[in-house]
Amino acid sequence: MHLVLVLNGREPTKVAAAQAWLDALPSFHRLKGVAVVLLGDEACSANTWLLPYLKSRGGRVSAAFIIYDTPLVDDVEVFQWPLGVAT
Repeated sequence: MHLVLVLNGREPTKVAAAQAWLDALPSFHRLKGVAVVLLGDEACSANTWLLPYLKSRGGRVSAAFIIYDTPLVDDVEVFQWPLGVAT
């Protein structure tokens, strides 16, 4: 089973709800792949709470697409979703 989660990370209460979903992932034993589309924090630097959930750091998330600019983008595991990007 593959799963795409659309999560809100714009404020602390939303981050807590998003973390609850991510913390529940190990209970899905048939889960093969997880991707996240994250409405990130507009501060651009406040999305680091997602890092422990990434596969490269021992988590279950293979790919994260973050709305709003963020220094976490590596175009390997973390990507920038173009919606909301000012150029």
